Amino acid sequence: MATSAITSATDAVKSAVSSAVDTVTGATTTNEPAQTEGETDESPQVGDAKQKLERKLSLRPEREELVERNILKNTNVAPSLQAAQADLERARLENALEHKLQARPKVDELVKEGILNGKL
Repeated sequence: MATSAITSATDAVKSAVSSAVDTVTGATTTNEPAQTEGETDESPQVGDAKQKLERKLSLRPEREELVERNILKNTNVAPSLQAAQADLERARLENALEHKLQARPKVDELVKEGILNGKL
């Protein structure tokens, strides 16, 4: 399901870019008179930029690849809540570590049990 959402989002971006380029160049999707020879609907610079953008969008990695490379988190939480989720997870880990550090035996106890040498 996530792949289809990303694919549809990519298609939407491509469509929006195409529409924006058409708007900038003055091209419309309505019935226009046929172009005469030598006329173009977009300047060479805009056409090159459009092709470059479309190529880069096609080379964009899929979501699964970004998750595997630890660029994106594999989560089902809304993007606006992901930072809060990460903060809560970090706080939970800090609390667990603090609890384990407080529960570990003291140096004196380890020396008494013969686990540590008395000369430190």
